Amino acid sequence: MSTDNTIILLKEDHQLLTKSLEQDANFAVLNEEDKKAIKDKLTNAQQVSADDFPNTVSRLYDKITIRNIKDRINIQYQIVPPAERDHWNGKISAISPLGIALMGVTKGQNIVTHTRNRKQYYAVMEVINAMYI
Repeated sequence: MSTDNTIILLKEDHQLLTKSLEQDANFAVLNEEDKKAIKDKLTNAQQVSADDFPNTVSRLYDKITIRNIKDRINIQYQIVPPAERDHWNGKISAISPLGIALMGVTKGQNIVTHTRNRKQYYAVMEVINAMYI
């Protein structure tokens, strides 16, 4: 559904996340490369209405299970607005590097993140739509 540069976002999610960029303290301390990547994904996102949004594509409040390909470990995250992040309970901000990578993904898709000068490779194992949680 989405490519490396273009993601599908619900219009309301896009508005909330774009507004959050200016207010989120954690976003403010990211390096310039990460900030630019997040802003670019939001700028290039295909905005879709709730009626047209595919239920197989991840969005805010969905739970996504990803598999670290190297370590062979499954991890489940829930993507939330920045103000609701809670790393201890698996809730990650949608405007963090991993959070934005998980926005707009579908089961079976592969994603790559860059952290501390190394790449992490993940496979999306499951997307649980928030309306079914």
